[in-house]
Amino acid sequence: MKIYHYCYDIQDTNTLEVYPFDLKPFLKALTNWDTSMKIASNIVMTGDKIFLVPVDGIKNFYLFVSAKTNDAVQKIKKTADNIHASNILKELEEDTNIGFASYIFFDPNRNIFSFASRLGAPTAAGFKNYLHNVFSLLKLGGLEFKIEPIQECLEKNEASNLPVIGRTAITVNKDNELFKLIADYLIGNSVDRDLIEGIQVTLKPELKQNIRDSAKNAINKLRIEGLESIRMQAKKIAEDEK
Repeated sequence: MKIYHYCYDIQDTNTLEVYPFDLKPFLKALTNWDTSMKIASNIVMTGDKIFLVPVDGIKNFYLFVSAKTNDAVQKIKKTADNIHASNILKELEEDTNIGFASYIFFDPNRNIFSFASRLGAPTAAGFKNYLHNVFSLLKLGGLEFKIEPIQECLEKNEASNLPVIGRTAITVNKDNELFKLIADYLIGNSVDRDLIEGIQVTLKPELKQNIRDSAKNAINKLRIEGLESIRMQAKKIAEDEK
């Protein structure tokens, strides 16, 4: 399981103004059990029912659950009087046909959240779309939940400061759009496509050649979600080499 960190804000889509809105009180009101289940019954993403459940005893910590069928939702809902996040996790672990869960933790002091998920579980992009749907249900369609990966900016800045970049290997999993582009082109609808968990692309320069510009362009186009790793043969230029 990988953890990604995001900063967030709310944008007015009419004026394009951005507001540093603290989402935590909104989520607290949103995620009492009855409210969460009512919203789940109205939000379907990629065929799954989606709902958000607070984790017991840990403030600002949530399960982001996708349930595959109405029967799966009802199986969890039947214990609504004494529902706990641990009950849901137990159900999901015992029967993956029910669905999958991701974990979301909101920083108590800043507009930052951490998102962790396994293969098959809802993604951070899915969480963004979920809130977009919630806003629409609440007649707040003019607002958009904006997220920005924190790690992405740091990696790009670091890469930009390296004047010499050689062999560069990029590994992505199914959550990254590059995976789909390559898989669609190379393997199409092969029956065992689901068994492929990652794809690695290598930019291989000619002997001792600097491909800094190409590597930078490739890195800048990558999304952090689903990005497993970037490995570069690179170096800084010492003062006596300049």
